[in-house]
Amino acid sequence: MNQKFSDSYIKAFVNSIQAGYLTVDQLDSDKAYDTFKKSYEDATGQAWSKEKFISRSGGWRFYGTQDGYITVREQASGMLKLTGVAGKPFGIMAGAKALMKESVPVWGMVSKDIADLAMKLGFKSADPQLVKQNISKIPSSVFGGAKVKDVNPDGGVVFEYADIGVVTKYLVGNDQYFSLLQSQGQGNAIQ
Repeated sequence: MNQKFSDSYIKAFVNSIQAGYLTVDQLDSDKAYDTFKKSYEDATGQAWSKEKFISRSGGWRFYGTQDGYITVREQASGMLKLTGVAGKPFGIMAGAKALMKESVPVWGMVSKDIADLAMKLGFKSADPQLVKQNISKIPSSVFGGAKVKDVNPDGGVVFEYADIGVVTKYLVGNDQYFSLLQSQGQGNAIQ
């Protein structure tokens, strides 16, 4: 089968391989949002508005392609916080490969299906007891202003967002993240 790719798609893909990541300004924002919206509606039943996506994603790094990506934002601590996974597996896999080359702690609170995918891509999940003991120490601003409603026995944190309602997310991170937690006295942080 002979499939044609647009020049912008090829350019974005080549740039993502060379630079490791793209910013929202380097992507087709309509396509990036459509990819996000479809993935998040499929996973959670809801998604942000396009305006909120564009506003929030201004400081994100997009690893992968326009058709599939992993997004992170750099925190003041230097850690990278996962902000999303969306789209086709090829792009997500390319993004994961590039992201795993980063030599800084990477962490995120993600839906169960994304947590399962992250584990297959080399991330680890947090021990539920660690989550229960520490979730209240993290400011709600880190989670987009969401209110923590509960922590499930499996470590899933039930958040309530003003705009999208109640969702459950799981803590995942790379080796550097969990090594950092352990060096700070968190014991066996990995499930």
